[in-house]
Amino acid sequence: SETLENLIEGVDLSGFGRASPRFDPADLGMLTLRILQRSDFSDVHGDLYSMGLDEADETFWNLIRENINSLEDATYWWCVMHGTIDSVIDADDGDYIAMAQDLLPDGDITEDTWGEWTASLKEKTGRKGKQLFLPLRLALTGRAQGPEVKTLLPYMGRDRIVSRLQS
Repeated sequence: SETLENLIEGVDLSGFGRASPRFDPADLGMLTLRILQRSDFSDVHGDLYSMGLDEADETFWNLIRENINSLEDATYWWCVMHGTIDSVIDADDGDYIAMAQDLLPDGDITEDTWGEWTASLKEKTGRKGKQLFLPLRLALTGRAQGPEVKTLLPYMGRDRIVSRLQS
C-alpha cells in the first residue's frame, strides 16, 4: 500500500512545465475507463446491485469489464446474456443467418459450440473472417464489438440464440 511519503518521493517537479495546467474531460474519461476496466468485482458489486443487476457475479464482471465504456454498459451485456435485445440482421445476410440457425450444433451450448458452428458455416458458405463472424455477432449481441461470442453463448442458451437468429 502506498503511503503519502512514498508518493511524494516519486514526484520530480523539474518534469513539469511552466504553462498552466489544462483540464481535458476526455483525459478524465479515459482514466475513468481504465480504472473501471481494471476494477475487481468486489469494487463494483454494490454499483451493479444498485443498477438492478443483483444476480451479477464475478464471472459476469470478468467477462464484460474489458468491453465496456461505462458501468451502465454492464446492463446491456446482462441483457445480451440473460434478457432481450434488438438483434441486428442486415437484409443481405438474411439467408446466411437462416443457414446459421440450421447449422447450430445440437446438444449443450458451451464455449466449444462457437468453433464448431463457425467451422460448419465456413465449410457450407465459403465465408471467412469478418463476413463469417460479424453477421452472427450482430444477430446475437446487437453490437459489432464486445466480449468474445464463444464466451457469451453458454449464458445465452439455445432458446435465446435461436430467437435472435429468427428476428
